Amino acid sequence: MKRMKLLFTLSILNLAAVIAVTFLKLPEIVPIHANISGTFDSFAPRWVVPIFGLVAPVLAACMIVYRKRTQNNEKIIRNRKVEDLLFSLLVILFGGLAWLAVAMGISAPD
Repeated sequence: MKRMKLLFTLSILNLAAVIAVTFLKLPEIVPIHANISGTFDSFAPRWVVPIFGLVAPVLAACMIVYRKRTQNNEKIIRNRKVEDLLFSLLVILFGGLAWLAVAMGISAPD
């Protein structure tokens, strides 16, 4: 449970950083997709970028609620280590995807 609360806190800080960078550094229109050759082929307003960062804290919050509701279930307690690892990796993955969207926006030609 402590790990999930820590991940939640870190994902909120990550989201705050993504929002700050998005609105301070990115142009009004940013690329959100690149094709296989690396050419940007889909664009959106910059306010879309923080949505990628919002997934991580939502996942961490869901895991905290899930843990509180299932804390006395013997079958679920056996799988805690695997669940911790899986959800930790997912939160880190989605937090990183937000920075990938920021990097795409910064590297996009004007």
